[in-house]
Amino acid sequence: MLSYIEEREAIGKAEGKAEGVEETKVETALKMLGLGMDIDVIVAVTGLSNETIIELQKKLAADQPTDESSADSLVVKAVD
Repeated sequence: MLSYIEEREAIGKAEGKAEGVEETKVETALKMLGLGMDIDVIVAVTGLSNETIIELQKKLAADQPTDESSADSLVVKAVD
């Protein structure tokens, strides 16, 4: 039988692992969107909802630079 502390540690590890899996799915979806892949394919591959993919697509579009100076600022943000 697990002690209370061991049980809480196990729960914390499971929650952390679940968060990591979700982050990986989002990163994969963003890469696929960047490659111009179809939303239905991204949903099938990542398991994320159609609504989530559409929100990520909107976020990606909002982050796109409109000129070269904006592109430079995105590169700096990515490096930081």
